[in-house]
Amino acid sequence: MKLCFDSRKVEPGDTFFCIKGTVTDGHLYAGTAADKGAAVIVYSDEPMEKRPGVKYIKVDDTVEALDNAAREFFGDPSRDMVVFGVTGTNGKTTTAQIISQVFSLYRKCGFMGTIGLTLDGKTIREASLTTPDALTVQESLAQVKSMGGEAMAMEISAQGITQRRVDCVDFDCGIFTNFTQDHLDNYGTMENYFNAKKRFFQSMKKDGTAVLNRDIQEFGSLRDACSCTNIVTYGLDEKDRKGLAQAASADWTRPGSGDFKDKYYDGTASSVSHVSAEEAGVTTAASAMTDNAFDPEMDYRASDIVYEVGKTSFNLCHGDQVCPVTTNLMGSYNVYNLLAAGAAMNQMGMDLQDIAEGFSHINQIPGRMQAVDEGQDFSLYVDYAHTPDGYYQILSAVRNLMPEGSRLIVVAGAPGGRDHSKRKELAEIAGAFADFVVLTTYDVRSENPDDIVVDLLTGIKDVNKCISESNRIRAIRRAVALAEPGDFVFILNKGVESFMYGPDGRMPYKGDDYYGAQAIREKMEGQL
Repeated sequence: MKLCFDSRKVEPGDTFFCIKGTVTDGHLYAGTAADKGAAVIVYSDEPMEKRPGVKYIKVDDTVEALDNAAREFFGDPSRDMVVFGVTGTNGKTTTAQIISQVFSLYRKCGFMGTIGLTLDGKTIREASLTTPDALTVQESLAQVKSMGGEAMAMEISAQGITQRRVDCVDFDCGIFTNFTQDHLDNYGTMENYFNAKKRFFQSMKKDGTAVLNRDIQEFGSLRDACSCTNIVTYGLDEKDRKGLAQAASADWTRPGSGDFKDKYYDGTASSVSHVSAEEAGVTTAASAMTDNAFDPEMDYRASDIVYEVGKTSFNLCHGDQVCPVTTNLMGSYNVYNLLAAGAAMNQMGMDLQDIAEGFSHINQIPGRMQAVDEGQDFSLYVDYAHTPDGYYQILSAVRNLMPEGSRLIVVAGAPGGRDHSKRKELAEIAGAFADFVVLTTYDVRSENPDDIVVDLLTGIKDVNKCISESNRIRAIRRAVALAEPGDFVFILNKGVESFMYGPDGRMPYKGDDYYGAQAIREKMEGQL
């Protein structure tokens, strides 16, 4: 006997919950579930045709009933675990992965998110959604617990929050990374999107801990929304914030970036500010952070940051403690991810010095600034960046770290059937930083790929440094073919995801890392 909300998976003796989804209503399939042998049907809407021999239970809210049933069915696993929930627009995967890897030095910690369910670096289940359904969440927690896991680091998506997939998880620590434009196709406005994120902190248990980014505009609203009493903050030291702003100013000195500068950057050294979302269509974490005055009472800070190709060093500061950190994670956005993870782990009992030491041993995070090395004479990275802020953060970081004379070649794309407003912005940011851009698509769903590329082209100021190729695999090959010794190639959007959404749903895809490596080998063999 098992719990089900998908009639296609019902077997004799199962309990079927009639869930109202965004596409269809489970009440329409109650009869199908009964025909397949469901012993119990949990429903909320009348009238319902009731079959003999089947027990029908009416409830006010079938989602709540499923959440509670799943928690009890799997033995309420989160009650006996340390559970971290990471939400925000960007950085969820990296932050949760950092926690899973480093906290495991202290207490064995699993990971649940975009790259699947993992423990001890081994994949237990491939990813379905960033935050899976309530049944899968509880089953995953129980599975990790049964394998000796004492903790879990979870990515929490906005959809996961609004669809109440984690309402019955006992979160000990909630983490907020940043907030920028995304998912407007689902939420319509940035306010609605933010309110979805905020709900996670409004529902936290009173004795839980909230770890909040002090450098973002939304900090005050998040702090006031928290239902827990322990709220800790993290961010950059004042001089490092100013240094980041000055670096951002330098980004706009590149040829062809003038229009982009005028749109997003106000020209001051102390502020990377932005115009309104209505005017710009995008808000970056770098722009939002400096609207807040530096808070000397910030609980966890990064100071004396040094950015290099292949590594970053800084001091992790908390109270009187100053712990030197050296990590293979690059860019200011990863400093924030490390700070968030470090603050959360320290609050959950791990020694700060051990955390700083653990940061030096972080393994490559799949699909996040992941290097692909086949012995070639240029650098190739794949990254999951798919929002305007994600593009800005990674491309500005690499642009500032690249050696003189190296070129940046970027594969940039947009999905079908999703937030069309991002397309121009994505291409505009890629074009501002890259020496050459290959525009492509991914997850086209039912949309014509060529139409997506046309939308992207509206953001390109210099068409002479751009190639359009709607087929993603061919786009990757063309980018690699362009690479010369010392160049940097960045393939953005898909990372290591093993699927692609087409007109008929999910299709197998081997990941940008696979096709990048394949193209490199072809180039080295003279086939490109």
